[in-house]
Amino acid sequence: MSSPIRSKSRRGQSLLLVFLMLVAIVGVLALTLDFGFVILARRQMQTGVNPAALEGLRNIDLDDDNVGDGRASAKKLVQNVFDDDLDPRQNDTTVGAGISSSLVQGSGYRKATLGSGTNSRTLFQNRSQYVFRPVPQLNESNQIHGDLVSGQYDVNSLNHEEFSDYSRADFSVIPNAGINNSFLVRLRRTHNPNDLDDILGVSSSDGGLPLLIGRLAWFSKQPADAAYSIRRDGVSVRATAIADAKFAVRVWPASENPQIYGAIPFGVLKSVFVSQTILDSEILPTAGTLMRYGQVASIAASGSYSGEIGYVAVIDDSITPNRVIGFYLTNASNVQDRQSNCSCRLQDAWPVIGSLTKEQRSALNMSRQEAAENSPNQLLKCPALVRSIR
Repeated sequence: MSSPIRSKSRRGQSLLLVFLMLVAIVGVLALTLDFGFVILARRQMQTGVNPAALEGLRNIDLDDDNVGDGRASAKKLVQNVFDDDLDPRQNDTTVGAGISSSLVQGSGYRKATLGSGTNSRTLFQNRSQYVFRPVPQLNESNQIHGDLVSGQYDVNSLNHEEFSDYSRADFSVIPNAGINNSFLVRLRRTHNPNDLDDILGVSSSDGGLPLLIGRLAWFSKQPADAAYSIRRDGVSVRATAIADAKFAVRVWPASENPQIYGAIPFGVLKSVFVSQTILDSEILPTAGTLMRYGQVASIAASGSYSGEIGYVAVIDDSITPNRVIGFYLTNASNVQDRQSNCSCRLQDAWPVIGSLTKEQRSALNMSRQEAAENSPNQLLKCPALVRSIR
């Protein structure tokens, strides 16, 4: 039997344990809720930049006149990702890239106000205005820290990191847009530490993702004039995607839509493709429409080329049997007028190249590379996402 004195000395111990447990629970909530929002916003922003990079490269500026370079299309695509009705003039839903920094007002650690600070009903009714919906800037001056950037991607780079000033070891901006073959799209939510964010016409931004439960957690309080405070400025989030031009290995037949290119039953020999600048008189009819890299090719016994527009096969006539090493777009006076209908994914050509030996595939790759490096004409390429963050 315990003495009354011992029982009295134990009073209040459970209250202390409950307090410590509450502190731990708040910390766990901060990690799961706030940083769960960070991960969600990051994924949502990545969902927006991935297709936009492909769209930007699909219509990249090829004549260095800054017309039809796909920037406007990339911007519109990003906005449509975060718009339920594809009408940017109004949006009353909660589709977006995370909570807007305007949701939490105040110093960030002394006093915080949610929304306008009126009441929870108003906050709920106006919740759509507290969602971040990116509006990328066109960046027509092509600054490396802009939202939409055309440049060149270095596939052999060992470093795929994006630095604080938005420079990259694997992506460079070339003044002559006509030789740029890659397109970068980025979205960001920062407190603009280097004055490179939220520049009209160049870069867009929103404040960092605000903390909710985390404001009650262990984050240290910073002076009001501190350069950065996670309580005040939130968590910085970036999303970057790069599309690079890869050789097309699969094309599809011409469709009834005049705005889409397609394969036509013609081909040109590699020896001619490499040696001659003007190919129209050397384009020959083929026995069927050739649509896959590595496909066996043969010239038709009759017929002639009459100026049709589309994808013709480039045929290596030095190997037996003759095979397709790539494709060439004929008579495209303005490549911005139509959309491409091709793929650079190997799985789309695998029904053919999968049946070849390793030596045969290696010979085809070497032949294609030789044609690309030595010909005055361009083998068909199409955009493909590449590694943007390691």
